[in-house]
Amino acid sequence: MDGAGNSQQTIAYTHLDDNAANGISYYKLKQVDIDGQYEWSEIVAVEGAARGQDLRVYPNPCTHVLFIGGDITEGSPLFVLDALGRTVLVIDHASGGAVDVSQLPAGPYYLRAAQPSDQGTVPFLKR
Repeated sequence: MDGAGNSQQTIAYTHLDDNAANGISYYKLKQVDIDGQYEWSEIVAVEGAARGQDLRVYPNPCTHVLFIGGDITEGSPLFVLDALGRTVLVIDHASGGAVDVSQLPAGPYYLRAAQPSDQGTVPFLKR
């Protein structure tokens, strides 16, 4: 995010991490001056709200089919994210049930609910 430029006063910035994991996330900031010089902050641990606790996946790890359970808003899409946070699969029905994941390459993934009331991210492994 761009800074405010020169200032003699303290300026507060905020950022919401839309891809934060459940539990503790670790962050550090890089402040870059106009002349290109930079300085790193100390690492800070931030405890996120317990999101996605009602969202469940099984079996984990899975091979061809992933079953989704939990209290999810009917008709709300779910997103499967790869390890880099890119959406690789959109599940149009959020009522749970079986989802074919056979087309996904083996590796770690995350299932994410779209509705704020369902907001949560649950990891799973595809073999």
